[in-house]
This record gives sequence, C-alpha cells and structure tokens, in this order.
Amino acid sequence: MASRLRHLASRPCHRGIGPPTTCQQSLRLRTIIASPCWPSHRQVESLDVNPAREDLTGTTGARASLRIIAWLVANLASRPRLARIETHSVKPSNGVGMDDRPDQDPMVLSSRAIVVPGLLSQRSYWPVLPLKQNHKKLPTMPSLESIRKAPRANGFASILAIGRANPENFIEQSTYADFFFRITNSEHLVDLKKKFQRICDKTAIRKRHFVWNEEFITANPSLHTFMDKSLDVRQEVAIKEIPKLGAEAAAKAIQEWGQPKSRITHLIFCTTSGMDLPGADYQLTQILGLNPNVERVMLYQQGCFAGGTTLRLAKCLAESRKGARVLVVCAETTTVLFRGPSEEHQDDLVTQALFADGASALIVGADPDEAAHERASFVIVSTSQVLLPDSAGAIGGHVSEGGLLATLHRDVPQIVSKNVGKCLEEAFIPFGISDWNSIFWVPHPGGRAILDLVEERVGLKPEKLLVSRHVLAEYGNMSSVCVHFALDEMRKRSAREGKATTGEGLEWGVLFGFGPGVTVETVVLRSVPL
Repeated sequence: MASRLRHLASRPCHRGIGPPTTCQQSLRLRTIIASPCWPSHRQVESLDVNPAREDLTGTTGARASLRIIAWLVANLASRPRLARIETHSVKPSNGVGMDDRPDQDPMVLSSRAIVVPGLLSQRSYWPVLPLKQNHKKLPTMPSLESIRKAPRANGFASILAIGRANPENFIEQSTYADFFFRITNSEHLVDLKKKFQRICDKTAIRKRHFVWNEEFITANPSLHTFMDKSLDVRQEVAIKEIPKLGAEAAAKAIQEWGQPKSRITHLIFCTTSGMDLPGADYQLTQILGLNPNVERVMLYQQGCFAGGTTLRLAKCLAESRKGARVLVVCAETTTVLFRGPSEEHQDDLVTQALFADGASALIVGADPDEAAHERASFVIVSTSQVLLPDSAGAIGGHVSEGGLLATLHRDVPQIVSKNVGKCLEEAFIPFGISDWNSIFWVPHPGGRAILDLVEERVGLKPEKLLVSRHVLAEYGNMSSVCVHFALDEMRKRSAREGKATTGEGLEWGVLFGFGPGVTVETVVLRSVPL
C-alpha cells in the first residue's frame, strides 16, 4: 500500500499551468464533515502544506506527500459521519497559483472511503481508500416523498363502538312546567305558565336529564331572572361537568371496543357548553389516561348539526392513516341556557322546553382488525355539509353575560323539510338509490315538528323515524349528542327484533344533522350483517 501511495504521490499535475516554478504555492486541504441528519451542519478542519518543503517536489506541478495522505486517513477514519473533501488553492504573493475552477465538484463519500477530486490533476482522482468502520450505523432519514406516501387505510371508516351517558337527575316533562316556574320564583306569571305547559305537552318528550338540580338553581338567584349576569356561574358548572359526562360515555365505548386505550390515535371533542383553556379535550385525555401524543380536535359552538360534523371529521382522520383509531365525544348541558321565564321574551320558552343534557362517544376506524375482535356497526360511506338557502338567522345563538340565548324561528321545520329532498338526491343518486323508504333513517330529533314535516315532505312511512322519535321522547334534544344515541338505539333495536342488519334489515341509510346556519350535515351509511 505504501509503495502504491508513493507512486501516486509522484504523479505530475496535468493542468498545464506552466513550469515548475509557477507551482511554488500553498495547497489547503480541507475536510468538511456533514451530519447525515442535517446537511447544513459542517465541521471544518484545515491543513496548510507548503510545496517548497522537501517532501513536496514541483517538477511539473504540486505533489502531495504520503504524510498528507496519512493525515487525511487518520483524521477521517475517526469521523462517524459523511465526509466531503474539497481542495482550494491559495495564490502566492507573485499572483501565480493553481486555478480554482467551478467545475471541481466535490464528491460525497462515506466514512469508509476518501476521494479528493482535482487535487493533483484536472480529471484524475485519488484512489478509494477503505477505512475502518468502528461506529454504529446511523438511522436513515426518511424522505419527504416517503412521508407523503405513508400507508393509508384500505377501506371506508366504520363505527366500531358507541357509548352514551346521561346525568342521574331527570324530570318528567309532564311536571316540568310546575317545576320550572316554582324554582325560578315565577308562579305569579299564571298565563305564561299555562302557555309553557302547552309547549311542553306538544314536544312529544317524556323526560329529560340534567346535571343541575333544584338546589343548584335555588342557590344561584342570578339564574332566576331572564338574562341576569350569570356567565361565571354557568361556566363553572360546564367546564367541570362536560369532561366528566364525556368521559363516562367514552369509557363505555372503549369497553365495547375491547382494545387498549393506547390504540387511540385521535380525539374529537364537541360541545356548545362552556369554554376553557386547555379545553374539555385536554380534561378528557387526563381523566381517561390517554396517550399524551393523541392528536386532539376541539369543536366549540357548533350546535345540533355537529353530530354529523364529528363523523365527517372522524372519517377523514381514520382513512388518512393506516391503523388510526378516532375517539369521538360529544357532551352537552343546559346549564349554559337555563333561565327564568320572561313575558317580553316568550320565544325562549321553546328552548326551555326542548333541550337536555347528555354525552355520546364513538370509536371510528377503517379496516377492522378481526384478529383483535374489532367489529363494525355502521360503515361511513360519504359525508357532506350545506348551508340551506334563505335560512340566515333561523337557528342561532348568542353568548353574553346572561349565558347562551338560543334563536329558534318558527319556520325552521318548513326550511329543513323542503331542502331534505335535494340533500338526499345529491347523496344517493351516485349509488342508484331514489326510493327513500328503502333506506334506514337517523335524522336529528330537533323537535317533533321537524320530524313530522320531513316525514310528510319526503313521503316516508311512519315507522322510518321511530328511532329518532324514541330518542326525542326519552332524552329530549341533546344537541350534537342525539344522532349518536339514535345510531346506538337502531343497532340494538335491530338485534332485538331479529333484523338481518344493524340498519333495520336494510343495507343503506342516512344520518342528518340540522343546526345553526341553517346547516345540514348528510352522512351516507351502510349497515353490517347481524
């Protein structure tokens, strides 16, 4: 090896730069050590060599000594990184020197070899010298393209489990008018109480659950008077009870799912009740003991259509990453909108007669793992959202010091029902379906009038909306939570009645969310065999 190196070191330069005397110059050998993890990180070491020394001759050009080569070998062999060697000439005082030409592209090499381009000749390279590799192999940095092409799910997102929860406290709708006017010290408003009783009787609600009770209302007189300053009281209850109620529903869904919590990759939490930083999504993560790297999405102030919104978002997340499992949680409480009656604002009586407290949770994921006993209840085929024309201001809400004041225009049932047909056509015509009685129905039970007019306008058989009517009767309007309760009720009822599928024996179905905007969420579902 030594004789070979001496032979190479004695080779002349063929740059044609003049007689030997013109090569009386300095050569600078520089090693640039580049980290494989970050190319811009470089460590520079230099060695100046004077060709006038006895170990360099200049008969036709500069010659490097074996001592320089030995230094390079010793220096680079200890570098557990990628090395790149460049040569730079430094002109002497007489202005004559080797040409630093831009075409001398340095070669990138591993720590197992050295290549010095253009050191002694224009297109002659030094031999590759094997170096001892005594370090561990560093991991390869993934390329952007490989990250972009990360494996996606093969199939559609499916609902793998459903859990639900309600506060223990509930009140019968038939007695609610007496209760409401008594605890708000409003019994002197006799005519208004009679009107409220008629409203309650028409809701088709049997009972409703609440996180608050009579003692709480009595202890907070700011809730008795219409729009009195009470936001702090409402907020305190909401930020405490919403995560707890959501966690109860989530625990049931996880238990049904039967998989370790560590498999949950995403969390979507939705509520219209209270806001805090960090939010209910954070609190739920702590209560359940989820992984700290769970990717969370927090949805505030969406309203009644958000039961469909959460399914739309969960579908996107579950299908975008292979193995993703999304925990969806919706939780609502009327603490934010409960208030005493007012003769000047009688529209609020409908709000007081309709809404209730509850929470729902679902596990959503694509490609159920049969080996782990994952089983789908419904497949989420497609989703869409639309703002209905000429509906601005029909459903809304405004948060102020007096809490959340909801707006429910009397024309909402007509607005929703006359647009449902178009939503159905856009969702199902691509699948060749136009008989709306051939699919199962899960519309949001926002109120009895909405269900009645949708049934009439679309020409549905009375039994098509039984599940939604059941949820409205037993729980009231729980906003975003309702449609998830209806899905759970449908699959359980189908099993009890011996139906062939989770969708009342039918293959295709639709879930509707109606809410502020007026916004409609349309979710096309497929049932699974029982």
